Amino acid sequence: MKLHEIEIFSSTPEKAKEFYGEALGLRLHVDRPGLKVYDPGIEGVDLNISEHYPENKISISFLVRDLDAYLEMLRAKGKQVNEPYSSHLGMRSITLIDYEGYRIVINGTTESSPEWLKELAEQEA
Repeated sequence: MKLHEIEIFSSTPEKAKEFYGEALGLRLHVDRPGLKVYDPGIEGVDLNISEHYPENKISISFLVRDLDAYLEMLRAKGKQVNEPYSSHLGMRSITLIDYEGYRIVINGTTESSPEWLKELAEQEA
């Protein structure tokens, strides 16, 4: 499993530019209405500020080589996990909620995922 992205949900992601870009000096990768993606200085990891989920929540996403095997392992350990769903970048994803209520997303690539993402998944520790 490899850390893939940290997403901070905000009702005003436009304000992220001032804090994360100007104050902290992070490089902005994606600048769309409702979504700002920054380079946090860790290769293959994104810091996203978005309005995709309720305000003041945080989601941590991981990338795995084999999502189905990971899903089986989690269920064998008695963890409640939703069925895989289609996600961004052609990925399939599952979502769990940790003991503190944080959203944890496990992503796996598919044939339609970009090559750079498939290569990143293969580098999984």
